[in-house]
Amino acid sequence: MAAHAGDPFAAARRVAHAPRAGRGLSLSGLAAARPARCRQRALAAGASAIQCLLGGTRVELESAQRVSADSDEVRDLVRTLLQVRSEIAQLEQQLAGDFREHPDAEIYLSLPGLANVLGARVLGESGDDPTRYPNARSRKNYVGNSPVTKASGRSRQVQRRIARNRLLADASFRWAACALNASPGARRYYEQLKARDKSHTVAVRALATKLIGILHFCLRERRLYDEANASPDQLHEDAAGPPRPLG
Repeated sequence: MAAHAGDPFAAARRVAHAPRAGRGLSLSGLAAARPARCRQRALAAGASAIQCLLGGTRVELESAQRVSADSDEVRDLVRTLLQVRSEIAQLEQQLAGDFREHPDAEIYLSLPGLANVLGARVLGESGDDPTRYPNARSRKNYVGNSPVTKASGRSRQVQRRIARNRLLADASFRWAACALNASPGARRYYEQLKARDKSHTVAVRALATKLIGILHFCLRERRLYDEANASPDQLHEDAAGPPRPLG
């Protein structure tokens, strides 16, 4: 019974390392062993499915020695994984403490979709020199989400930007994806793009570009972002042109 990704028995193995012990688990016991990030409405169905699988004949192994050996292996793997999770939690706690001491942290955390870890990633990859980006467009160009337009005579091509900070581009994309559930305005902006037949990736990347512009404005003006009371200027993504709110 070696553990692997997507294994339906992974939850049961936290509390039972062998098929015989697993079959003795109650539904409530299996539900309690599920990851904390599991949705509550999926716990009962998931526990029931695992119980049915554990009761099937395919979990029977050839010998008691094989069961014992595999159980020992799984126990060691679980112990290692729990230790890794504990160390990750400690690192995240340390990162959160250091990040919140930064003078720009409050502004970053005021933006929808940013918390300690992701906020620290965006800050770390963007840098904190206030003179580094003369305008919002230069900040977006560094992220790499804004396209490159090449025009010559009657020819005009819009191409993907190659020179960019890939780590920051990844962090900003994740930021935008989180903002979809944290900001009604971000969700409306995303739905508007989807209604224009844009793919999910394109829509999220466009939202990330919008958020980078808002971040630039908030940092420049030393203002927290407040969606409920945001002015058109605060929602505006560039220094020139008509205001463009998220929604």
